[in-house]
Amino acid sequence: MPRSVVPILLEPLIASFCRAFPEIEVELAASEELVDLAAEGFDAGIRLGQFIAPDMVAVRLTNPLPLIILGSPAYLARRGRPERPDDLREHACLRLRRSNGALASWSLDDNGRSIEIVVAGPFIANDFPTMLGAAVEGVGLAQVPAPLATGAMAAGKLVPVLEQFAPMTPGVFLYYPGHRQIMPKLRAFIDHVKGRSGGAS
Repeated sequence: MPRSVVPILLEPLIASFCRAFPEIEVELAASEELVDLAAEGFDAGIRLGQFIAPDMVAVRLTNPLPLIILGSPAYLARRGRPERPDDLREHACLRLRRSNGALASWSLDDNGRSIEIVVAGPFIANDFPTMLGAAVEGVGLAQVPAPLATGAMAAGKLVPVLEQFAPMTPGVFLYYPGHRQIMPKLRAFIDHVKGRSGGAS
């Protein structure tokens, strides 16, 4: 699972599961890599829905999440606020390096029309928390799933821009191979997830 998912989206769920099933040992391996679950010996993985292979069984952990663009007050005072998607081409945009080596473009939604913008900027990271940290320091604008930025926004360290163009992502899912027999401990965790979130496979 991505490191950014652990403290904000997963820790409360894991804590409640450990209290409910103290006899089950839970081990988490946080990584930005898209690993082969069977080859690496994992029972299940956790990812944003758009990165899960179609042959996997997926169980929803969160509602769909908006991708929001943010900048620090100092950066916006220095460079101004973008008002339209095309304005991003004139801004320092922090970019995400995917596990396959590709740089992620920025996705926006213009009244139901999907827009992909190739942005440029001085900083590239392979995880959202690092990008957020750079944005807080005024390096540039960052685009991240909204829940990851809640604390920084509440503290006044980051300000959202272009809110009306924020696209929705499918959300975060637990996933596992559909062709493998489910171990009882994984079934217990799936039932726990569904009971708390109302998720469905």
